[in-house]
Amino acid sequence: MIKFFKNQRFFRIALVVCGILLLAGVLLVWFTLFPAVKTWRVVPLHYNIHLGVDKVGKWWELFVPSGIGVILTLLNAGYASIIWKREKVIAYAAMVTAVLVDVLILIHLIFLVHLNVTYYA
Repeated sequence: MIKFFKNQRFFRIALVVCGILLLAGVLLVWFTLFPAVKTWRVVPLHYNIHLGVDKVGKWWELFVPSGIGVILTLLNAGYASIIWKREKVIAYAAMVTAVLVDVLILIHLIFLVHLNVTYYA
């Protein structure tokens, strides 16, 4: 798998972009909400326009979307390296999907931070 990523420039760039997006999400949560979030009893995790905050949890649950993003990125990268010899288009699609999922996770984290900042402001 490592040899595969050495020879394929697109996949290396896609992995770097995924890593930057996930790191940006973690740093956004970390530097915006900490250390104050550790003192809160519950942290809003989801907002519904009809009910308001409808899901709350512990402070560490703010990092779950980033963890899911890491797992999905690694799964897609592994699948792309395995399938590359037979179906190149599917390998490219797997990596593009990984990047798009990480973009959506970053957007989710931006809204989650905004929710927490405005909820406790």
